[in-house]
Amino acid sequence: MTASRHLITRLVAAALALGIAGPSLAAECKDITFTVKNDHYTGDEIKIQKIKYRDTTAAATGTENVVDYTCPHGSTCVSVGRDLGGLLDPRLGHDLSNVQFYYSYREADGDWSTPVWSKKFKPTDKECTNGRNYGTSAWVITG
Repeated sequence: MTASRHLITRLVAAALALGIAGPSLAAECKDITFTVKNDHYTGDEIKIQKIKYRDTTAAATGTENVVDYTCPHGSTCVSVGRDLGGLLDPRLGHDLSNVQFYYSYREADGDWSTPVWSKKFKPTDKECTNGRNYGTSAWVITG
């Protein structure tokens, strides 16, 4: 091995030992929740199935299947925490915007409607950090 290759190998090994080499498993943004208020024009509950967002740092769109949850009319509801991204698709420290909810609403006959996307919501603080909640009661689905 040449002296320069040996030096590079030692520097990389030292960086790994100190934990300062590039992205790690921390690329996932862990336990992220989303909040939205149901003020749908039907006056009935909605069922949220997916959440979509724009990662403005990576210029990519992410869509997350969520554990379906219903939100009663007039209520502000919070999703179950999700881990966003991963090693090949990091989200931690990235700015997320244009959050949309894929939801169905209760029709007059009691059945669920075909799912539709809500309008886009833009958080004022966009950075994805562990344990973060996106949304507020000001994020309202009206239909």
